[in-house]
Amino acid sequence: MSDSFYEELFGVRGKVALVTGGTRGIGLMIAEGLVRAGARVYVASRKVDACVETERALGQFG
Repeated sequence: MSDSFYEELFGVRGKVALVTGGTRGIGLMIAEGLVRAGARVYVASRKVDACVETERALGQFG
């Protein structure tokens, strides 16, 4: 199957994603991947300062 098939099926460009636990570990890597793929990403965490730090880190990708 072609890349365009997978892009159409799994593409996130222009979509919105919410990543819970997205300030560290697997959640952070998922958030980064989504940002790099063109999604608008919201990260949820119990720690506000961790969210601010994550926003800065992910901002470099999009």
